[in-house]
Amino acid sequence: KHKLEARERQALRELNVGDWEGRTWAELQEAYPQDWQARLRDLVNFRVPGGESLKDAADRIRPAVKQILNAHRGRTVVLVAHGGVNRIVLLDAIGAELSSAFSLEQDFGCINIIDYLDDGHSVVRLLNSTAHLEGLSCLTTPAANG
Repeated sequence: KHKLEARERQALRELNVGDWEGRTWAELQEAYPQDWQARLRDLVNFRVPGGESLKDAADRIRPAVKQILNAHRGRTVVLVAHGGVNRIVLLDAIGAELSSAFSLEQDFGCINIIDYLDDGHSVVRLLNSTAHLEGLSCLTTPAANG
């Protein structure tokens, strides 16, 4: 319908949580209490065993987003990504620190709209909207999954 070409970008994959993959917050707190506390003390630089830190992910994601924006200047771009990637893109759009990553909710399937202006500024016009999903009975929320 829209004749959009999908292009996968490895740099835009979700944060690699290594040994913590597939576990709930409660399971992690019980299985890795010291690592959990270290994470809480430094969300930005804490690296999950076998994974990457939030800073590592941002250092990977930011250049990819910049390249996409530069290649499509003045055009509409659709970026489909996981919540961690979305949070980093949104924080950069509003000039916030990575340490605020979990201050932004990103529900499954949500839509965010960011206008990138010619002067280098950006405006978040829509945040975490799930209005397009209302009435679907097959949905679960992040909270329901632990």
